[in-house]
Amino acid sequence: SSGINAEYGTSFEELTEGSMESTYIFFLIIFQLTFPAIVYTMETEPVYKNTFMLILLAVLYVINAYLDLFSASWINDIFEFDVSPSIWFRVQILLFALANLIVNILVELVFIFYRSRR
Repeated sequence: SSGINAEYGTSFEELTEGSMESTYIFFLIIFQLTFPAIVYTMETEPVYKNTFMLILLAVLYVINAYLDLFSASWINDIFEFDVSPSIWFRVQILLFALANLIVNILVELVFIFYRSRR
């Protein structure tokens, strides 16, 4: 093959196969995409009053937590996930996502919600 692949001696398969880094970036992005749903609805009505949205967010978090912590080998094969063998690393990813959600909510409350009420 020609181009960059030939220059560095890597095949297309080597460049496109899953890696542990890309797998966990994907998992964090899934969490990141659901955070605005919580944070931005805080201005209109409390999230806990919208039952459908709570159920939807719970399902999304359960699915992502499952993929992060316990994903089956057939799922890993389909999506080419390369998961960490360390369960502690997987738990750290969930803790990082939770900390990020808390920071998003605090920023929304302090800088957006309370400042707009002045």
